Amino acid sequence: MFLAFSSSESFQVREFSRDMMDCLVDCSGPNHWYVIQTKPKNERRALFHLGRAGIETLNPLMETYASRNRGSKKILEPLFPGYVFARFDVPNHYPIVRYARGVRKILGNREGPVPVGPEIIDEIRKRIDDQGVARKPYDFKPEDPVRIKAGPLKDLIGIFERWLPKEGRIRILLRMLGYEAGVELEYLQVEKVWNHS
Repeated sequence: MFLAFSSSESFQVREFSRDMMDCLVDCSGPNHWYVIQTKPKNERRALFHLGRAGIETLNPLMETYASRNRGSKKILEPLFPGYVFARFDVPNHYPIVRYARGVRKILGNREGPVPVGPEIIDEIRKRIDDQGVARKPYDFKPEDPVRIKAGPLKDLIGIFERWLPKEGRIRILLRMLGYEAGVELEYLQVEKVWNHS
């Protein structure tokens, strides 16, 4: 299951007065989950201020590599950049959430914020660990062609050889100038090259 957020009409939001919020029927009652759009690169700030207000949040992360001077470093980035999930009661907490620092808007339609189905939140939670990181399952098999996507060997094509005992490490074979070299890398540094044959 993939989640995609677009700027289509169904996701456009406008400001709501307190009177309009009192008329919302679907969102009243128990707390529901909503998608919160943050200001650029302000996910942490929004999470901090929403947490201080007692709002439950969810911000799944993913591991990736960032190129640095002479190599690459493993970092955590939001799985959905610019978006976080928050669980709250719209009639009572809309202004607190909407005007929290780092928040741009609450996604919805003309009638108001649109709740996210609990099955979507459950599916996201199934795919993240205790630290909130979504571990990408890789199904590398021996002889699979792979491309190195980070580090000093970036864009070289190799052959997956095997998983190593150290968690997250793999060994690939690079064939260059008639010589075959084994290289150990983090699995996040490579991606499968798909054959279209």
